[in-house]
Amino acid sequence: MRHAKAKNIIETCFGALKQRWAVLRSPCFYDVKMTTLIIIACVVLHNFLTMEVPDDLLDTMVVEGQELGAEDDASNEPPEVINQVGPTDAWTAFRNNLAIDM
Repeated sequence: MRHAKAKNIIETCFGALKQRWAVLRSPCFYDVKMTTLIIIACVVLHNFLTMEVPDDLLDTMVVEGQELGAEDDASNEPPEVINQVGPTDAWTAFRNNLAIDM
């Protein structure tokens, strides 16, 4: 019974990591050593964000059992189309402050 619980916890952890880090969502073509380093980096960054950003929406969604990008079934609106991706002042400031704090 403990093995089943442990398996569920591990699957939940990897699910949370895959939701946060796109590199973990697709097949990996790196060697085992590099793949291990990528996973460790994702875990360390996830833990850092968990400590530094207490109101993280992703962590709240994982606790509630929702998936990232899951939409309300009552909404029949077409999804928004993103035509351009660029930096914003808010995220630039957040990134710079994060780098300074490190």
